[in-house]
Amino acid sequence: MSARVLLLERDEQLRTDYRNALEEDGYQVRTVTDAEGALAVIGEDWPDVAVLNLTIPGIDGMELLWEIAKLDRPVPLIMSALPATRTEEVVAWVAEGFARTTPDFPRLKERISRVLTRESQPIPPAVA
Repeated sequence: MSARVLLLERDEQLRTDYRNALEEDGYQVRTVTDAEGALAVIGEDWPDVAVLNLTIPGIDGMELLWEIAKLDRPVPLIMSALPATRTEEVVAWVAEGFARTTPDFPRLKERISRVLTRESQPIPPAVA
């Protein structure tokens, strides 16, 4: 089974470009255009990783991150775009990575692969 990627991107052309680039590598991609859609997808079909553009209309991107953080289990997050004033704050707080607004598909795919590989590894026992 291929990994499930949730993609939140409001720009139609970028959404199509991201989707095509990820599906070409075998990922199952669900796309949404707003925070409410992202939360609905997470609630019904938990993704293996989420790629989020947080410069979205409606709720503040930080509010979306807070709602995701409150869920029962984590969703690894990769930011594709953030409001300029919040970039460092968000990346330091919650993100697995940050890709600049201009699509860098090879780098995005590498980050997704790294997150998924780490998530599939068993957690070693704590050393006392």
